[in-house]
Amino acid sequence: MNNSESGTLNRLKGIDVSHHQGIIDWKKVKEAGFDFVFVKATEGGDFVDESFARNRKGAREAGLAVGYYHFFRPSTSVDLQVANFLRSVGALETDALCPVLDCEDPKLWLNYSVKERVRMIVAWCSKVQRALGVTPIIYGSPNFFDTVLENAPELANYRLWIANYNVAEPTLPKPWTSWSFWQNSENGTVPGVSTDVDTNVYNGGDLTKARAKRGADEDDDGTGSIWFRIFCWAVGILYLFGMATVIYEHFCR
Repeated sequence: MNNSESGTLNRLKGIDVSHHQGIIDWKKVKEAGFDFVFVKATEGGDFVDESFARNRKGAREAGLAVGYYHFFRPSTSVDLQVANFLRSVGALETDALCPVLDCEDPKLWLNYSVKERVRMIVAWCSKVQRALGVTPIIYGSPNFFDTVLENAPELANYRLWIANYNVAEPTLPKPWTSWSFWQNSENGTVPGVSTDVDTNVYNGGDLTKARAKRGADEDDDGTGSIWFRIFCWAVGILYLFGMATVIYEHFCR
């Protein structure tokens, strides 16, 4: 059994959707016991999912935790894809889930070396992280990570959303030691959704760790707490400088 944050019984249920699911009754999804959803935002350098804004608004109003994903196309410039995602998503809500990079289709990567594949994925993630201040999640199957990316160690810097069906527990590919989300079906039946839909579970009972903005002390890479310390140091220096000025003005003039 793979590493679990809070045990199997405490795992939360969710779905992921795009325009393929049509109009969704998000209230029914929430009432059926689903806690989160990942909504397709963008693909490649210029495609924006036609249902993105509607799904984002509806899911949030129904009380689900919502995250946004980008479908990566290696034939398109990384910078264009980053710009497309950032422009479409805008500022993340304080309770949004971390953004996701979807890189699932092996056929799209045939013309690139493993080194080039990993470089593009890490580049997208690092640029999005730099822009939004949060660490993205990478989505894919065990086979994709094993054969297309050859378990590159750089991937361990990002959380894993694993797609693995018809198994009691997902196969955990290297270099990860745990998974955050598991897509356990691609043809689930969910109240409020008129088509088959991907179903998922979160590896824990509290989505706080998967949210984009959790406070400085909980940042994935520690940058929040670092910048907070720098801010405190700067304030302290300014305070001491101000006190020195007062003393000089009072006693030395």
